[in-house]
Amino acid sequence: DVFGNLTGNVTGNVTGDITGNLTGNVTGGLTGDVTGNLTGNVTGDLTGDVTGNLTGNVTGDVTGDVTGDVTGDVIGNVTGDVTGDLTGNVTGGLTGDVIGNVTGDLTGDVTGDVTGNVTGGLTGDVIGNVTGDLTGDVTGNVTGGLTGDVIGNVTGDLTGDVTGDLTGNVTGNVTSDILKLNTLTQSEINNISAEEGMVLYNQSKKKIQIYSTSSTSISNSEFTGQYAPDITSYVDGTQTFIAPFTGTIYGISLYLKKKEGDCCRTRVIFDANLISVYEFDDLYRNAVTGSSFWHEFTFSNPVSVTFGQSYSFDVSSEIFDLGVNFAYDGGEFNIFSPNNFAQGVDLMFTMNYTVDPNSPVTLSWINLN
Repeated sequence: DVFGNLTGNVTGNVTGDITGNLTGNVTGGLTGDVTGNLTGNVTGDLTGDVTGNLTGNVTGDVTGDVTGDVTGDVIGNVTGDVTGDLTGNVTGGLTGDVIGNVTGDLTGDVTGDVTGNVTGGLTGDVIGNVTGDLTGDVTGNVTGGLTGDVIGNVTGDLTGDVTGDLTGNVTGNVTSDILKLNTLTQSEINNISAEEGMVLYNQSKKKIQIYSTSSTSISNSEFTGQYAPDITSYVDGTQTFIAPFTGTIYGISLYLKKKEGDCCRTRVIFDANLISVYEFDDLYRNAVTGSSFWHEFTFSNPVSVTFGQSYSFDVSSEIFDLGVNFAYDGGEFNIFSPNNFAQGVDLMFTMNYTVDPNSPVTLSWINLN
């Protein structure tokens, strides 16, 4: 045994306990406990517990628990639990639970549940449940249920049920067993900036409508069971219309019902054309009393019309009742003879026409039912 201070170099093995300070380098293996501060570099394996602060770099594997703060870079694998805050970058795979906040970029796959807020961009697939608010853009596919509000644009296919209100434009196909259209009054429709292809339900007219190319048809063929005259033996009036195209009209057809015993004719006047049917003509003689049919009054002088202009033709009838309704939006039948019809009654008519290929194309709300 050596009692006292030893000054100098020791070359060889030392077997026994050293009580006191050791100043100098130790080259060789050290077996035993070190109680006190160790200042200097340790080159070699360290087997045992370290209780105290470790200042310096550790190169090699650490097997065991680390209790305390680690300041510096960790290069290698960490197997075990990390309790505390991690400030810095993690490069590599993370297997286990993360309890706490993550500030920084996460590049890689996340398998498991994410509970909390994610602020920033997420690039990659998310497999699992997301509970919380997502603020930012999602680029990729979402497979699973979405409970909550989506504020922003959705680009891609949506397969599944949507329960709630959809505010915004839908470009693409909608496949559903039940589809409820946006319902607007006529006043509300008049105030929107319509675009081609829009579809809605007109509450005022009880009609499904589409904003599309206006039909070039000049016709009012809906039969509602009404005829004129209703209280006298004849009807005389003028039907107005607005030409939805530039082109030529060759004839006008009326919906007629034969009366018995009246004289003398039914006549149509339009521009330079006057066409009459008399009670001695085959059309009247061969018709069945009370039966209804369409008949064309063909012009010998075809009439040219211009898109957007207003026109009218005169009709008077003593031997046929004329079909009327209240279904034509482009004009009305102004009856001169005594009748009980309210203002706005429309004559049932169709026109034989051709359209100029240079006729303007216009958009309007068209009834679908």
